[in-house]
Amino acid sequence: FAADVKDNSFGVTFKNLEDANYSIIARATDAVGNIGESETSTLIIDTVLPTLGGVMVTFGNQTLTPSPNGTIQTVTGVPINIILSLKGGVTQAAILANNESYGLKPIQGTNLWTATLLFKISGVIPLILSAQDGAFNKIEKKLQTIFVEAPGKTYNSKTRSLLANVKISVFYFDFTSKTWVLWDGEGFGQKNPFITHPDGTYSFMVPAGRYYIQANLPGFHTLQSEIL
Repeated sequence: FAADVKDNSFGVTFKNLEDANYSIIARATDAVGNIGESETSTLIIDTVLPTLGGVMVTFGNQTLTPSPNGTIQTVTGVPINIILSLKGGVTQAAILANNESYGLKPIQGTNLWTATLLFKISGVIPLILSAQDGAFNKIEKKLQTIFVEAPGKTYNSKTRSLLANVKISVFYFDFTSKTWVLWDGEGFGQKNPFITHPDGTYSFMVPAGRYYIQANLPGFHTLQSEIL
């Protein structure tokens, strides 16, 4: 921005700046081309409180649609992503969920912020948005409620004891090749096959389709589920 200079002082008029924190440097050039710069200062434009726009929850490349009562369903140990629009010069934001805080990161060049959520316990968990702008104004706003399902468990059918280190593989029916293939979980932030935890638990969340699960552990018969 070119400044208006008069009697060794200068001024700049900014128009239509959105709420945000702006880094400002003054640069001056004399008659023979010498250039001087000021230290960086912060200009805070704050006309409104932090404002929430749209909210979207995704799972891989799939959008999770809320139920009629506004609840979104997921599974313990499976990462999901939340993307939301924030205006009003927000400088920091987080999702609060069941005593956990998930920091939101801005997507450069947009008003969008995103975070990855991963729940360790099952149950009904409300999501709360906490946001702060450059003038330290804060808001908290309730978002969707998440219903987190408990993980699956592997156990010895005779002793009923839980089994660790079981190899769990998910297969899906590929309608193009008309064959059953190992589901690629990487695009959804999951390992497949999955080795059960010391407590015998495992978790998967998959897109719509036809699937079955296979469980392998040395010394035991291979177990295959019904087609789901």
